[in-house]
Amino acid sequence: MAEVDALLAQIEEELATGSGSPSAERHHELLDLRRHTELRIKGLRKRVSDAQEAARLAQIATLAGHIGEFAATAKDGGKLAQALADVAEAAQRARDLAAQQDGLLGELQAAARALDVGRPSPLGVPQARHGHVAVDESRIMHGRVAVRRIGPAIDEAVTLAVAGHLGDAKARIAVVDGIEPRGRADHYLRGPNGLVMSLDELSEVVRKQIEAGELTVLSESQIRRYLTTGDVDG
Repeated sequence: MAEVDALLAQIEEELATGSGSPSAERHHELLDLRRHTELRIKGLRKRVSDAQEAARLAQIATLAGHIGEFAATAKDGGKLAQALADVAEAAQRARDLAAQQDGLLGELQAAARALDVGRPSPLGVPQARHGHVAVDESRIMHGRVAVRRIGPAIDEAVTLAVAGHLGDAKARIAVVDGIEPRGRADHYLRGPNGLVMSLDELSEVVRKQIEAGELTVLSESQIRRYLTTGDVDG
């Protein structure tokens, strides 16, 4: 094609400048050859383009078939629905187990109260006079071990487990705790209603209440009795 173009350019320059006398037949021959070559190239490109388009359409048809198969499977959703049902069943089983455990804890708490077992001492530990057993609203204690209710924590634990945070889920249902006794305060005071308060420092307001007789400072023997039994007068 480049050679034909070069020859045509030479002939047309000779005709335009009068520097040569190429024949009309030669000129038309080259024009026809260039036109023929251009059309042939165009035709080849068209055939390649048509073949590529046909191949693309064939691939789309195959893809459409896969889409149809996938849509049928997705619409059925049997396996996924069963997996969700399994999750729901497991979550309910966890809730049932938590409720059962809380029920047993409630029975132990009721039994302890029936035996006049009270709350832990002000230091947070079970009292010796109750066999080192104590009970409050959410826990039962023996020695330095406390067992508390799972309660609403189970729903949060289930949510964390479903999200894949199993370690955090287990932490939410860890109901057995060690008891660390609280340290003794510097001052113990009793109000007119019998309520005992513990303070490390006496503010000016508290000192004035003591002077006015609104608060009474416990003696050392009363403090020891209170910390041991939870009762001031014994």
